[in-house]
Amino acid sequence: MLHGATGNENTTCDRLADRDIFPHQHAEDYNHIMVSPNGWTRNPLWRETQALYSFEKSFAMAMHEFPVKRSRVFITGNSFGGKGTLELAMRFPERFRAMAPTAAKIGERGRYLETVEGIRLYEEWINFEETGYGLNDITAYDLSDIAHMPTMLVQGTGDTTTSYYFQIGNYVRDGALVVGVMPKLTNAIYLVVEKGFHSYAYDTALKPIFDFFESQLGRCKRTIDSDTLSICRTEGEA
Repeated sequence: MLHGATGNENTTCDRLADRDIFPHQHAEDYNHIMVSPNGWTRNPLWRETQALYSFEKSFAMAMHEFPVKRSRVFITGNSFGGKGTLELAMRFPERFRAMAPTAAKIGERGRYLETVEGIRLYEEWINFEETGYGLNDITAYDLSDIAHMPTMLVQGTGDTTTSYYFQIGNYVRDGALVVGVMPKLTNAIYLVVEKGFHSYAYDTALKPIFDFFESQLGRCKRTIDSDTLSICRTEGEA
């Protein structure tokens, strides 16, 4: 479970604990071992430098110290952790049975955007001059190595950090997920959390994520067979 831009190994659990949501309790209930490495920097780039080193050490330690089968490893994360989920899956496709990135920072408006060399991440320029938006860029992932990996992608409609309208799109144009990711993943479920905010769509999605992982092991109590799932929530409700 990868943390986001401003956190550390405790952040995901601490933020959700404020809302009486406890990821480690979900892991216990589902008989999973939850590992949350520290990215050691603001805006951790999980694909490289300190964050990658931390992930590698945490992964090796967990595989050595716990009875984990290599064919039963999953990866998830929120925000920069969601982006890291995609990037680490691309970098190490053989390591993960399935992935569940949430609020993944797929693309941003602007003229300059980092790219990932070596794992087939490229920059795609799209001209929306006819719409009045001018020139925008979207990070488009080459997901050929994980095209068939079971995936659950989660996005909240109330998210203004990784904007739902930029990620998914609106009546004017399709968003970064629709353009750069959906056409390339052949075994994916897209879950929309109504009124889900950036950090707190994760709490609503946790149980479906664990159910999704369990379904890959053939032991899920709830069948997940829809191309698109939508979870509705009211204000203040988990």
